[in-house]
Amino acid sequence: MTDQKAGQTTGRKGGAGALVRVRLVAARVILLVFTFTAAMLALGALLVALRHNINTDNPVVEAIIRFCDFVDGPFGRDTGIFQFHGANEVAKEALVNWGIAALVYLLVGRLLAGVVRP
Repeated sequence: MTDQKAGQTTGRKGGAGALVRVRLVAARVILLVFTFTAAMLALGALLVALRHNINTDNPVVEAIIRFCDFVDGPFGRDTGIFQFHGANEVAKEALVNWGIAALVYLLVGRLLAGVVRP
């Protein structure tokens, strides 16, 4: 009977240990996804700012810009929080709005990962 109680206790600890591992992995995945998204937004802003010096018809560049347009939310280039006029307005809008979006993604990712992490 003592062995059964010891086995049950070990089983409970094993289950709790598995839950801790799952939560750690989930927190890492969340942090990775949000960090990747922030990095892509920063790269997209850089590509837009350098649009006169790069091949914008390149499929990789197009994919990055489309991804950034998809995830930018209220921080879009055309409809973002900050709108600029005059010289280099497109580059300024991308750098500022997507830069803010990248920071928001990093902050939200850290907060969510902190909530999920045991």
